[in-house]
Amino acid sequence: HINYENIKNGITYQKLVLPQGETVFDLVCHPNEKYIFVACSDSIVHIFDYSDITKIKEVKNGIVDVPLTDDGKVMKNQAEVIKNNNLMSVITIDINTTGNFLLTGNENGTIYLWDAFMAMKEKRVLFTKEHISFSGILSLKFLRTKQFQNLERFICLAKEGKFSIFSIMNKENSIGKNYIFNQLYENSTYNPIIYPLVKYNLITSNFINISNFTNVISF
Repeated sequence: HINYENIKNGITYQKLVLPQGETVFDLVCHPNEKYIFVACSDSIVHIFDYSDITKIKEVKNGIVDVPLTDDGKVMKNQAEVIKNNNLMSVITIDINTTGNFLLTGNENGTIYLWDAFMAMKEKRVLFTKEHISFSGILSLKFLRTKQFQNLERFICLAKEGKFSIFSIMNKENSIGKNYIFNQLYENSTYNPIIYPLVKYNLITSNFINISNFTNVISF
């Protein structure tokens, strides 16, 4: 979000401060709110608020598949739980056009679907997760072309060359049970699931790019 007018007006930009020694694999900006989601090698998606561009601050609770305490704080042994559960690095991340669904893909081969709005409020709400690979998720991308942007479909590329298209659908006639903190909350109308549509085996590189304006996918 560096632009000519801000530079001309002498606005100083800050760096995103992450844990020392950790690697950033991917990042995405929220489409409607001034937040950045950063996929890191410590298994955590770090979240930054840049509503004040001169003073970027990190949201206290990042996203990781570990429950918070009853009072909404990070567990003291979170790093140990991450290691014991073999969660591994977050390699790829994407957010849909409306900004409510956040996808993350881990080195352990699991796709996670999170509530992005709750994450910005320092709450971890995991809608669902699917383990689809034994070699890691390389890339996740929502399809944003006009004919697909309201269908909540996304493309996944696994390290072994498995190429898949998924759709986020509401599981009808059921009660949604989604983790918030270390408890469950119920929503009788909203229970998203990840549904596979297409699967291919491809020989690809470690990068996938999907144009926002065409149906072109490049490897």
